[in-house]
Amino acid sequence: MIKISDALREIIESNDFLKLGLSKGLFNLTSLAGFLKPKLEVMTKKPLTTSAILMGLSRTQRTFKKIAKVVKSENFNFDNISIRQNLVTATYFKSDDIHKKINTIYATNENENKFFTITESSNEITIITDEKTFKSIKKSIKTAPKNTSENISAIGIKFSEKYNSSPGLLNHIIQTLAFQNINIVEITSTFTEFLIYVKSKDAKFALDLLLNAQSR
Repeated sequence: MIKISDALREIIESNDFLKLGLSKGLFNLTSLAGFLKPKLEVMTKKPLTTSAILMGLSRTQRTFKKIAKVVKSENFNFDNISIRQNLVTATYFKSDDIHKKINTIYATNENENKFFTITESSNEITIITDEKTFKSIKKSIKTAPKNTSENISAIGIKFSEKYNSSPGLLNHIIQTLAFQNINIVEITSTFTEFLIYVKSKDAKFALDLLLNAQSR
């Protein structure tokens, strides 16, 4: 017969939403106890009182809060956070012709030190650049993009290379923004830098959230 505490841990460990809510103290534990009661009774194979579940949840929440504090204190401070505005993302179906033209345009803009990023998969190529450069790209590439997003800002997060062997940094960044309902349009990265692309209307809020999400 499984204990309430073990059953609770099993449920919570398999549900990222519950882990996040408990670690940040977001739940009304009495309501959560009532919600979990039917499942816990099946798992423990006995009738349970809400108060017994509530007691178990209280202990579990304290544990998750401690874990969250440890993770935050050991990780993650950023060396620098910067922002670049007035960008456009455009995704094209991949072809030899489009690939060649994008590489030619990239070489030209690299010499002029303009913002220009290329990412590609087996079927698509995405470019991210400033609005002026994108206008010239549309003149060169007559094929319409599969998708275009305008009014984009890039938030550059530079961090110590030691974090590359520490799990959770990217999740920490994404979770910080997603929890406040900020949509991430694109992500690019290098060895010690992430670039998070969001709509310009969300950029200031996203920047403030990331600055506050660091260890103190």
